[in-house]
Amino acid sequence: VTGEAEFTVIFTCENGCGTTYSDEQVNVEKALDEKKSGAATCEEDGKNVYTATATVTDEEGNVTEEFPKTLTVGGMEKAAEFIRFCDAFSIPVLTLVDTTGFETSVSAEKGTARAAARLIHTFADTTTPKITLITGDAFGSAYLTMNSGHIGADMVFAWPSSCIGMMHPDKAVRIIYHDEINASDDAQSLIAEKSAAYETLQKSPEAAAGLFSVMSGNTITSEMIAERSYYDEVKNISADMWVNEKTVPTLIAYGTKDKVCPFGTVKHLVEALEKNNVPYDYIECPHSGHGLQNDNKLYGLYMEKVNEYLNRYLPVSS
Repeated sequence: VTGEAEFTVIFTCENGCGTTYSDEQVNVEKALDEKKSGAATCEEDGKNVYTATATVTDEEGNVTEEFPKTLTVGGMEKAAEFIRFCDAFSIPVLTLVDTTGFETSVSAEKGTARAAARLIHTFADTTTPKITLITGDAFGSAYLTMNSGHIGADMVFAWPSSCIGMMHPDKAVRIIYHDEINASDDAQSLIAEKSAAYETLQKSPEAAAGLFSVMSGNTITSEMIAERSYYDEVKNISADMWVNEKTVPTLIAYGTKDKVCPFGTVKHLVEALEKNNVPYDYIECPHSGHGLQNDNKLYGLYMEKVNEYLNRYLPVSS
C-alpha cells in the first residue's frame, strides 16, 4: 500500500503490546506508521488490542491490525467501539489478522461469546470499506470474528506463509487422533508428527486443488492452480465463463448476504453480460442470503420479472 492517508490500526497481542513479532509483521507495522503521523487511542483499555492512527494511502482509512495469539474480551470490546467510531465518519477499515483463537480462562469464558458476537455484528453492520490481510494464522471462530470474508469484508488477502483453518494443528490432531494418541507409547512425538502433517495440509495447494476438483468434477492439480491454467476445468461451475454474444437475455437476482455464492461471482457475471452486450436485469437484495428470503418487495419484483421474461422470450401459445 503506497501513498499517504490517515487510518486507524487495531491489532492483538497476547501480553499487552510487548509481544515479539516476526520480521514480516514488524515490517508491516513500520510501513503503517512510517510517517509517525498517528497517535494511539485507549491505551489503558483492552491492552491486547492496540488502536491508533497512521498514514498509508491517499484516502483516509481505518486499519484493524491483529497480531498473534488470542483475542480477549476487553480487546474485542475495544475494537468494536473503535470500529463504530470509524464507521460514523466513513473511515475505511484494514484488518491485519494473525490469531490462533480466543483467550481460554474461567473469567474469559463468561464474556467471550457476547464480545465476539458484538464484534462480528459491528464488522457486518458497518458500511465503510473493509479490507482484510491475513499475515499469519487465521483459525476458527477467532478468524471469523476479525473481519473475515464470511461477515462482509470487501476484499481479503493472505500472505503465502499464512495458515487458514478450523483450528490450530496441535488442537486438531488431539481430537482427530485421540484414540491413537492415548494408545501411543510416545504421545508427544506422535502429536508433533501429526501436527506437522496437518499444518502442511492446511497450507497445501494440493488441498485447494482437491476442493476445486470436487466442485467441478474434473481433476485439477496444484500446478494448474499455480499456472492459472485451470479455468477450462472449472468452466462448468462458472456462469460468467459461458457468456458470449449469443447468450440469451438474462435475469439475475442476488442476496448480498449469500454465503453459498460469493458476491464476486455475480459481479463477474454482470461484467461478462455487459462486455458481450447481452440484455439483462439485475435485482440485488441487500438483506437476503441464498434464498432471497428477507426482501419481500424485491422478491416480488423478481417474480414479476420472471413472468415478464417467460412471456417475452418463451411465450406459450394457446
